[in-house]
Amino acid sequence: GGGGPPPELADLAGRALVLTADHEFAATTYAVRAAACTGLTPYAAVLVGLVAGSGQREKIQRYEAVRRLVFEILTAEDPAEPVISRFRTAEPLPGYETLAIHASGDSRARALMDACRAVLADDPQFGRLMKATEVVYDLTQGEPGIIVLLTFLGQRLGLTGNELALGTIGRAIGWIAHAQEAMLQPAAARTLKTAYVGPLPT
Repeated sequence: GGGGPPPELADLAGRALVLTADHEFAATTYAVRAAACTGLTPYAAVLVGLVAGSGQREKIQRYEAVRRLVFEILTAEDPAEPVISRFRTAEPLPGYETLAIHASGDSRARALMDACRAVLADDPQFGRLMKATEVVYDLTQGEPGIIVLLTFLGQRLGLTGNELALGTIGRAIGWIAHAQEAMLQPAAARTLKTAYVGPLPT
């Protein structure tokens, strides 16, 4: 067999890496920069970002719900059924909700969707995803976030159980750049007192 993914998927994977490399100053990025300021290597600072990203408040916790939905869309007899069944029971449609930081839409997701439409126009699996996405929009006007497309590409690349690897690698590349920049800045001055001066417990 040949080595590596088909050229069309390799192109989309490259685009996904670029689109996920940096995304404003998320909490994970702050953690990476703070760690780098202490003198950690970029490699160690990336590990800090990965640990911070596993926190319960991070959006990454939606991953399993998105993964299940995309898997069902790609394997159900009717790709619209997983969407309709969730809508009937007032369940959320993970990955299609409008997040506060993307109130006007996720430009990364739109760019990757446009690329997928151009490259995978005749792909049956992408056709299934598109059918489900059209149903979501008809029901809720929700658009797919980039997490949906990353999960889809991960499944197409055979990254079973780790479909978001593309996004993780892309983000790590961005974190390395943040860490290198932070390492060049002067060390942050201590702003807290070394002795507690607040009220004592009664």
